[in-house]
Amino acid sequence: MKQNKKDKQDFATEKGIGFLDIFTKVSRVKKSSKDEDLICEENIIQNDILDNILTNNETLCRICCTYTLAFETFKCKLDKNRISILEDTDSANGRKIKYLFKGQEIEIYLLFPATRSRQDNNLKDKQYNKLLFGQIN
Repeated sequence: MKQNKKDKQDFATEKGIGFLDIFTKVSRVKKSSKDEDLICEENIIQNDILDNILTNNETLCRICCTYTLAFETFKCKLDKNRISILEDTDSANGRKIKYLFKGQEIEIYLLFPATRSRQDNNLKDKQYNKLLFGQIN
């Protein structure tokens, strides 16, 4: 387990990416691992963790959500006066959020699920390469 954690840290450092869970406190409708059974009780927007991360990482320009509930939480909880929702074919749901934070523009995308989705693997690879690693095919 320690090697797996180290491998993930090394990968993130090498690629210049980070991982963050939007929810800091959750409960479940019933005992299952399904996303639709999650109840968010607290998130990084409500407790100012997101503001601290953005303040301390001025080069951060993109957030990629790995599931719809995270994307929708950003859409609903961010200050409505500082966001716009635009059509974007790179996002799994066809929309991206543009968020203005202290003059810094942050784009928020929804990624296709890496393993458990019906989308073609080539489509997912193209999306991940572009949005996570900045490689345009």
